[in-house]
Amino acid sequence: MAVKFEDRPLDKVREEVIDQLVMNYSHGELSQEAFEARLDQAFDAIAHQQLADLVEDLPLQVDAKYEQSKAARFDAHSTKIFAGSEHSVVAILSSQSMKGAWQVPAKIKAYSVLGSLKIDFTDAHFESDEIHVQLLDLVGDIKIFVPEFARVTCNVANIISSLDNHLEAPIQAPKVHIHISGYSVLSSIDIKVRQTMRERFIAFADKLKRNWTT
Repeated sequence: MAVKFEDRPLDKVREEVIDQLVMNYSHGELSQEAFEARLDQAFDAIAHQQLADLVEDLPLQVDAKYEQSKAARFDAHSTKIFAGSEHSVVAILSSQSMKGAWQVPAKIKAYSVLGSLKIDFTDAHFESDEIHVQLLDLVGDIKIFVPEFARVTCNVANIISSLDNHLEAPIQAPKVHIHISGYSVLSSIDIKVRQTMRERFIAFADKLKRNWTT
């Protein structure tokens, strides 16, 4: 027997509704304005019926081709795998970056001395739901981009330095907790979301629409 609709996890229903919105928009069943408006409502919804109302008039259901396209966009295979549960990255008089679909170890030690360092978790794959990032920033610049579904706590000691945390509370229940700690001397640290889930789904939908209408 199927689980009652109202008893299903809200985030799971939200994901399915967003998929159906993308499917119908990309096939020309929704205007761009209507799609973006309904997408906003889907992210803001706090009840099952609110989500159901957004797709009750849509003719198309998600199919296998859509699922394959979504997996290729959001579940890309890791291009970088760091052995073990700890990895160190060093930028001394240089620049280093960790980005793309990389496998995130449970602990990262990052050192920037007169250098520039970027750690981008946006498309990364997490091997643990608890990630610890230990920083040492000496006359350097560190930028950290986190996914919208992450919870971030920051405990960095600043000495003649700046730390900008642009993050808001996650819209959905956090799937991973990133702990950031360390020291910053005569340096700057910037923590923010590079691309929200809304922006990612709009970009994905626009790409599908271009592909399926050519």
